[in-house]
Amino acid sequence: MALTFIRARRPDTAFTAIVTFLAARAPFDRMPLGPVIATVSGAIQRGHYALAVEDGREVVGLTCWALTDYDTALAWSRGEAQPSFDQTLNGDTVMMMMGGGDGPAIALGGLRHIGDRYPGQRYVMNRFDRKRPSLGRFPPARDGMVMASDETAFGE
Repeated sequence: MALTFIRARRPDTAFTAIVTFLAARAPFDRMPLGPVIATVSGAIQRGHYALAVEDGREVVGLTCWALTDYDTALAWSRGEAQPSFDQTLNGDTVMMMMGGGDGPAIALGGLRHIGDRYPGQRYVMNRFDRKRPSLGRFPPARDGMVMASDETAFGE
């Protein structure tokens, strides 16, 4: 099994792949469609998503995030604020919006993928199973580490 984290060549391919994956998995299969679609659509428009793809063809996971300032991320995670699109393009904090995979190793791989893209940055993670967000900081870049690729290689 060769697992890679990539983006789709086209936004419609990304959208279809993500929604198809989420529709068949808990807890996303029980969530209201509107917020799921808004989260996925925003992440794709920003380029803040990655698909976990096995052997170059099967989507087995995904991760979606936003970049904003720390205070906005905290308020957003608590449901106290809804930032504008422009407020989610750049910032010192990674707001991890949605993610999962066919097994914990894939979900953890998605988190590591984001950490490799934004070494040393703070993060706020929305947790559906907890009453408060998880807070932390990604580790600094490792010596000799090759930064995560923005290469798009999935889909037509």
